[in-house]
Amino acid sequence: MTEEKSNLKSFKEKYEILRVKYLLPGFDEFAKDFPVEKLSEFETDHILRDIKLLSSEKFFNYFRFVESLLSPSNSSMFIFSVVKTFGEEDKNKLQNLYKKFSELELEYIESDLDVSEKKDAEFIKKLFIEWQEMKLELASIINKVRNNLGNKTDKSRKNYFG
Repeated sequence: MTEEKSNLKSFKEKYEILRVKYLLPGFDEFAKDFPVEKLSEFETDHILRDIKLLSSEKFFNYFRFVESLLSPSNSSMFIFSVVKTFGEEDKNKLQNLYKKFSELELEYIESDLDVSEKKDAEFIKKLFIEWQEMKLELASIINKVRNNLGNKTDKSRKNYFG
């Protein structure tokens, strides 16, 4: 057995103890959405804190993407071309997603300020549950963007360049 596999196996065993204690999602289930197996490469006494940090990085990257779609003033040209294709329903979906992201970011900060294994576990559970719904909403928005990317916008609408 290679060292990498033994590290991952050991990490999974430690996670399993915490999973049972805090009713967390299964390791493999969680790893489908968040690259937590990377953490097996490092020695740590704070598995849940590290999982919370690593999974939040991915999550908050999506948050910033949604934020740039809602407020594209300092965004790339790509974002401007995407935003022009959105209707009112799309904007409402994005605003609902933004609200969920915002709430989770506040919970992340709270759990980070009041450090405890239990708070880390609670955040991980909530993040995983919320993400299952949010990723479907994001996928539908991305699908709409992909389908509309080459479409011309209504010339009567104001564009960035006037």
